[in-house]
Amino acid sequence: MSYQYYPDSLYFISYKTFNALDFFKSDSNKQILKEQFYKASDKFDFNIIAYAIMSNHYHLLVEIKNGKDSQNHAIKLINGGSSFRIEKPAHTEKVWGSNNKHSIAILDDDAIFMVLGYIVGNPLRHGMVKDFDELDNYQYCNYKEVKKQYNKELIDNLILKSSSLNFESIDSYEHLYKSIQGL
Repeated sequence: MSYQYYPDSLYFISYKTFNALDFFKSDSNKQILKEQFYKASDKFDFNIIAYAIMSNHYHLLVEIKNGKDSQNHAIKLINGGSSFRIEKPAHTEKVWGSNNKHSIAILDDDAIFMVLGYIVGNPLRHGMVKDFDELDNYQYCNYKEVKKQYNKELIDNLILKSSSLNFESIDSYEHLYKSIQGL
């Protein structure tokens, strides 16, 4: 899959930790990663539409405004800053895997909503929370803000609809990429 940049577009970004290690089990480490999201957003002028932090990966849906390099610089700030600041085992130096990034421009409204539901429903899908009430209080996903912006019933239905998707594999990105290329 070749990388293409689309100005003023939404991007679905996922990043897994090195060897899928659970660096983000603790709330303090998740909070550091969340802070890095917003530092990068402020510094590189992009809007965070949706995010979810799991124990070994994160998902972002962002609107990139300032050119194709903004995304790469933002990821460096997010991953580099979090890697430097989080608590990790003494024998571990590497937090993020260099080949564990997936990024795709989302150009189709149906795909935007599919990805939006997938991201904010990720804590439910991974068992970090057990129901929508707990998801509402999960601090490391912006489900609460997204449902206010778009409508709770719509977002909950999108979460349920996207529950069978698995964007933790490159095959799902390939499928999503191919499906939006027909635009």
